[in-house]
Amino acid sequence: MCVWVAYTGKCESAPILWECAKRIEGLWSGYYTGIVTNDGEKLQLAKVAGHSRFWEEKYSLKEMRGTTGLWHSRTNSGGDHRKAHPFLGNNGQLALISQGSAGIFADRGPIHNQLMNRHLREGMAFASASEPLGNIACTLENGKQVHCSDFVTQLIEKEFLRTGDHIGALRYALTEYQEEASSIVTFLDQPGRLYFVTTNQRIVAAKYADGIALSITALSFGKNPPKITELPVNSVGYIDANTLHVEKLSPQYDDINETMPDGCLNAMREYLRQNGPSLLGHICDRAIKPLHTGQGMQCRAISAYRALETLYFNGEIELVHQENQNPTNRVTGIMYLIKLLD
Repeated sequence: MCVWVAYTGKCESAPILWECAKRIEGLWSGYYTGIVTNDGEKLQLAKVAGHSRFWEEKYSLKEMRGTTGLWHSRTNSGGDHRKAHPFLGNNGQLALISQGSAGIFADRGPIHNQLMNRHLREGMAFASASEPLGNIACTLENGKQVHCSDFVTQLIEKEFLRTGDHIGALRYALTEYQEEASSIVTFLDQPGRLYFVTTNQRIVAAKYADGIALSITALSFGKNPPKITELPVNSVGYIDANTLHVEKLSPQYDDINETMPDGCLNAMREYLRQNGPSLLGHICDRAIKPLHTGQGMQCRAISAYRALETLYFNGEIELVHQENQNPTNRVTGIMYLIKLLD
């Protein structure tokens, strides 16, 4: 999983993104840092393997021009900076950030690889291509492994260049490549809008006087956030200063169970009492997930974030950060441990 923030409005986006990002970096993320901004003429991209301190040692927010931007922090999942978000379309027409997992679509791996190889043979290139990282997922017939979100980015751009349809391109890509994920896209030709697509993952929107911010969690927006709107699952659309446009993504995702089970708050509290400061991913898997019963796609991560936000804004928990190094590739990240207050 990952965390992310997006902004579009009247102000330069990079400083706003950075302020929001520092509040959640390390929460189900913290090892890869990237930002892209859109000034209507060019997409500026800068990303590193490592947390924000390493980004700041190499880049400057002043160089990231544009009043629309995307920021992303990724989990400790291997690779160098090429595996960090955001990803750019090969023709520079869009940038994408995403979070989620294969989920119930994990068994579609061979189908997805066939799709990737077909586009590879047709000339599609991938900036994330690297030597395999010890697994076969997204390893193509040329021997290189690519990031699935890089492929989705190229698929969206290819369809957009073919049709000129922003929403149609998003819908096409996320029905061809199926995953439990949410993605945010900025198109070069529409710098004042943020496009979104989600199956069963979290997207919240906050409206400010100077613009619109999107995130995976309301914690991005500070201790006293504005009114938050949670975007529906199985949806695709866009948001700007004046409009929230939402369409259904696809009937193939109609079986999503959106219910937040009773007991999530108490389950999170009890887990923290018994286990001490813990990672959100561990809490979700060991305390929230068991409350979700039944088959098909569910909204476990959404339940975890809703419970987290309730406890956080109630003053029942705090986030404690610590640096940690990935022993495999020596990437240093930040982890936010969730601590229950007495």
